[in-house]
Amino acid sequence: MLPQGRKKAERKKSSNNFGLSLAYPYLCTMKRYMLSILPLFLALCLMAGCGGRSGMHSRLAAVDSIVDSHYDSALVVLRDMDSLPMRRSDRMYMELLRAKAMNKASVPFTTDSVMRQVARYYDRRGSRNQRLLAHYLLGCTYRDLGSAPRALEEYQRAVSQADTTRADCDLPTLMRVHSQMSNLYMMMRLSGAALREDSIASQICQRMGDVQSALSFKQDACAVLYQEGKYEECIQAAQALYDEYVSHGLKDNAALVYIHSVRSCIALKDFPKAKYYLDNYEQSTHVRGDSRNISGRLAPYYICRGNCFLGLGMPDSAEVYFRKATKDMHAMNNESAVNNGLLHTYILKHETDSICKYADLANDHIMQDFNATEADATIRAKSLYDYGVERQIAEEKSQKLHRLYTFFAFAVLAMLLLISYFLRRDEKKRRRIIELNQAIALAKENLYVAEELQHAALNAQQDNQQQLENAENTIQEQSELITGLRKKLEKLTSVKANQDISNSPIILQLHNVLKMPSTKNISTIRWQDLKTTIEEACPSFFQVVNKNNMLSLLEYRMCLLVKAGFVPSDIEILMGIGRKSSAVYRKRLLKKVFNEEGGAKDFDRLIREIQ
Repeated sequence: MLPQGRKKAERKKSSNNFGLSLAYPYLCTMKRYMLSILPLFLALCLMAGCGGRSGMHSRLAAVDSIVDSHYDSALVVLRDMDSLPMRRSDRMYMELLRAKAMNKASVPFTTDSVMRQVARYYDRRGSRNQRLLAHYLLGCTYRDLGSAPRALEEYQRAVSQADTTRADCDLPTLMRVHSQMSNLYMMMRLSGAALREDSIASQICQRMGDVQSALSFKQDACAVLYQEGKYEECIQAAQALYDEYVSHGLKDNAALVYIHSVRSCIALKDFPKAKYYLDNYEQSTHVRGDSRNISGRLAPYYICRGNCFLGLGMPDSAEVYFRKATKDMHAMNNESAVNNGLLHTYILKHETDSICKYADLANDHIMQDFNATEADATIRAKSLYDYGVERQIAEEKSQKLHRLYTFFAFAVLAMLLLISYFLRRDEKKRRRIIELNQAIALAKENLYVAEELQHAALNAQQDNQQQLENAENTIQEQSELITGLRKKLEKLTSVKANQDISNSPIILQLHNVLKMPSTKNISTIRWQDLKTTIEEACPSFFQVVNKNNMLSLLEYRMCLLVKAGFVPSDIEILMGIGRKSSAVYRKRLLKKVFNEEGGAKDFDRLIREIQ
């Protein structure tokens, strides 16, 4: 009979089991259903996550495809996307495209905060082409902010990111970088550096197959030669460039190159040759419509034509072209050249009023140009000074950080070396003790075997006389073996005793005293502890060393320190004696204790062999 409470529990358990048995098929079906839809659910989640990113990235990629040709539309689209939520990578991509479109549209940058973040991001996670573009646009930002040194620094970083050996290198952007560097070098009056950058840009254009752009960079080199006053070289370079244009079928562009030859000939006062080059220049379709009434911003051409007629003694024709140049001179900053040309024209025509008028105008424009040049020089000097100060502060911070890292590195290295040293020392001691114990055990075992053989030989002696003689010989041999083994055992025991002495507390204390920078004198109590320790480890030490009570206290202490394993330099410090005195003491003690002749090292050996 079950108790009432137990009956209720059994009925409840049976009812629960019955319910589970009914629900079991249903649970199995639900389990199979969940397992079947789980992969589908995970795939949908993955597609949803990837779809959001790929959707935004694809939109930005579409903007990237039109930013070179339709930068205005790209700016509008990017402005609308600015408020949309997106990942950090997409945000950086969008800011990079926005800066690229702004640079294309000649919209000046007003701050460098965004582009510095973009450049840092792509330095860590971007490809070479992305880093090239990011640093190029950051350089354009500093260019618009009037900081030429910073702009050149970023352009140099952009160039360092380019790998021209790869087929996917962004050559158009690299060409623009070198072109911008050439412009900055020209602004800073560094014509040699500007020529070098133009040459590199020309080579990149040739590699891209853009022959016309490559030749246009060479044409910029002609302008640099003219500005440096190398007129003969400018004429030769222009003629070579003209032939190169013609060889590629670009006759119209070839004729335009002669404008540099015209200016150089006018500077050399070779006016007939200047007129010859100018007539060839007018053969271009850009100026062939009506050479006497050319429309557009061609004030430099009119000035050249006027100076040519002026040099040939034709002031009326020169006045016509200088008058045409006045319509366009403000756009190209040619006021000084036009007014100076009219001044010399009226000097030849002897018109006094006009001479006074244009003399004043020419003088005013000369002063304005001088003031503008001085202002530009001041701005450049201030920019260089600010850049130098900022670079100096950055270098000082970098040096402090480098010194801090170096200190930590050396500290960690020293700590590791100390730990390694102590571990190796302890491991060495442990192995030495194990080897000594093994040697002692082996000696004891050999001694036991020898004793057993000796007993067997003694028992066999009773058989017969011949066997007795053989047994005596065997006993003698075994006795000699036992004697040798005993000596070996005693020697190993002595080594172990010396090892135990070196690991005793008093010896460790004396080693610590040697490490202390203060006085090295040791107390009487420590001498007594040292004496007790050694005499306990080697009971016969005192009888052997001081058998006739011939040693003084100082001599006996020296014997104790030698037995304790201290080297001569430590003994000299602990006893407060000199190096020569220590050697003399030990040599004298060798004769006094062991009655032998020899040196200090012989005394040390004999003392340490005492058991």
